[in-house]
Amino acid sequence: MLKPVVLLLAATTASALLPGRGPALRRVVTQPRAFTPFLAADDAAVPSPSDKIAAASSTNIAPTKIAFVGLGLAALAFGASKTAVGATVGTQLAYEVAHCTANKAKFFGFIGACCNWFLGLSALYDATQNGPENIALPMTLIMLAYSTVFCRWAGWAVMPRNFMLAGSHMLNIAAQSNQLRRCLGYKLETGGEAAKKEIVALGVKAAAAVAATTAFIMYSAPMKAMMPSGSFLASDAGPFSIHPWPPVTKFFLSLNSLTDLQKPTEKISLTQYAALTLTGFIFSFYGMFVKPINYTLTAVNILLFFSSAWHLGRKMKVCFFSGECEVEPLASKPGL
Repeated sequence: MLKPVVLLLAATTASALLPGRGPALRRVVTQPRAFTPFLAADDAAVPSPSDKIAAASSTNIAPTKIAFVGLGLAALAFGASKTAVGATVGTQLAYEVAHCTANKAKFFGFIGACCNWFLGLSALYDATQNGPENIALPMTLIMLAYSTVFCRWAGWAVMPRNFMLAGSHMLNIAAQSNQLRRCLGYKLETGGEAAKKEIVALGVKAAAAVAATTAFIMYSAPMKAMMPSGSFLASDAGPFSIHPWPPVTKFFLSLNSLTDLQKPTEKISLTQYAALTLTGFIFSFYGMFVKPINYTLTAVNILLFFSSAWHLGRKMKVCFFSGECEVEPLASKPGL
């Protein structure tokens, strides 16, 4: 009984603190109008009380919506924290924070997981500051696959669970899905029939990839059972498990950058490549401190660091030395 009352009081407080339709009405009505003679021709220049109310309401509707959205998310998080799943997540996150300095592997793993949140945040930033014509479609698709695999691995497959890393990839999945929506909408709106054919072909390839992945997942257990006992193919870390595949998706991030070293700088996201460079640098150390040393993970992250740093340097040169990085207003951008 106490929780609904608390949430209702919080909602009422937020409504009272932010000026909305009600407070605007009180301000106009309670202010006495001075008796000042004026000509009829001047009446149009003086805003009426109803005009003032409409103007105040249109000005304050955005922060009011933001307040109630934030309140709703807070209530959702509060309710989830009281469930069994929420308690498990909270306990695991508390453990990860409390033990992040226990050794070098946990330290670099925790710092890398925290920095990984910048991937999703960079996509959210690009969605508000850059038009959809600047979105690199191949990189967006690879980022979606990369975060999907890493989220499954970090949140469900690996022990102990790494919920900090899994949460960062959940955010990136949502942010990259929004970028994909914006990019496809822009292409359909401005590209004509050629864009439609390109998207259809892309959809066919994506469907084929999803079908192949689904088939592999369904038949991985029987195929693993057919492998020689005691071999790497039959082990829990073998190719018929999820464990070797997250570094592979990270390799494709590097491959996308390496195969297009002269990518147009307008297609390079400054924030995204800064986040990729940072995470590649940190996880390069992480792979060297885990036991046994994961040389594959280290090599993939070193490659990611240098390939991302190359494009980051090109973008910074254009932005900070050539002055060609001005952000265009989003109001006139289609596909938003």
